[in-house]
Amino acid sequence: MARGRGQRSGAVGGRGRPPSERPSKICPVCQRPFQWRKKWASVWEQVIYCSDRCRLDSKKPAVNPRALLGFSFRPRQLRCCSAEERSAPSRGRW
Repeated sequence: MARGRGQRSGAVGGRGRPPSERPSKICPVCQRPFQWRKKWASVWEQVIYCSDRCRLDSKKPAVNPRALLGFSFRPRQLRCCSAEERSAPSRGRW
């Protein structure tokens, strides 16, 4: 009896299974699930990231988003002057 496509016995990894039954992992960078692919059949145990982008991003140091925009955190009570001084017209002190 000839076997058709997807009817292999002893399927390794995700071969021969519908997409909903294929093995999956969670990417440590983007926290999204990704499923087994045929190109990963021989190295599925070593696959860590879902894409090259996530693999490259994992090597970058974590950056504070405020630092990217040029903002610095300054609590309200540590301002340089009082509200009255800020609203008063400039007297050439600065």
